Amino acid sequence: MARHAPNAFYSGSFNTLRNSANRRQVVLDSEVTSYASIAAATLAETPIDNDDMAEAAGSVSGRRLNISQIADIDIDASGDATHVAIVDDDADTVLYVTVCTTQTLTSGGKVTIPGWGIELRAPAAP
Repeated sequence: MARHAPNAFYSGSFNTLRNSANRRQVVLDSEVTSYASIAAATLAETPIDNDDMAEAAGSVSGRRLNISQIADIDIDASGDATHVAIVDDDADTVLYVTVCTTQTLTSGGKVTIPGWGIELRAPAAP
């Protein structure tokens, strides 16, 4: 039997990010699993809107949500950046967390979050 997921399946997942009302992208010094732990781990933050996200064919398979580079973000706290997350402040929710190349950040400086993506691969055999 063939395996298939229509684009609407992928878009539905990505719409969780796109439809969130008050999003921001945060640079973190550790992995977080709850919204309550965001503030303590945040080194830098910036708003993110739908213009910063574009759905495309997956790099490997399926679909991908590309997140645009955001440059010159103020660094609010010093530490080693290890993760980037997208959060919804209205819903007090962590929407997505990923690792980043570790970089030491110094409060008062600037940081650039390079473009990155969230890929949902096509269905595969179990």
